[in-house]
Amino acid sequence: MHYTQLGDAIPNSEEQVNFYGVIIDAGHPYKGPNRYVCTLKVIDITLCSTVESSNSNIKWGLVTYFAKRMEDLPVVRKIGDIIRVHRAIVKDYKGIKQFNVNITYNSSWCLFHSSDILLGKGAKDQASESDSDVEMETEMKDGSDQ
Repeated sequence: MHYTQLGDAIPNSEEQVNFYGVIIDAGHPYKGPNRYVCTLKVIDITLCSTVESSNSNIKWGLVTYFAKRMEDLPVVRKIGDIIRVHRAIVKDYKGIKQFNVNITYNSSWCLFHSSDILLGKGAKDQASESDSDVEMETEMKDGSDQ
């Protein structure tokens, strides 16, 4: 399996790319007109900002997920989590690289929680959920904090 660095991905080529990214911002999944949608901002070593350049031009990639079910979309615990994506299509959206991940077609993802990486635990992918993941998603759907 070949993984592309975010900075090397070519927009509008219709070639599917696989990549890893560090999450710097995350939106909660929501229901669009025909499907569920979730967006993340990601960086890697080739698409990021240095301290010197951060005042003028912040560089990041926008990952947009599309799925028939909300359960198929990633729920990020915190900034710094790592996402692995297979078979994304790269587009250009207002000068920003947008990685479209269509779960209903053939794309897939795996979310590595940064706290689990530091503690040496496994990753959570779309095929398996832990009790804490289910509890967190239930709280978010209900809008309640415990």
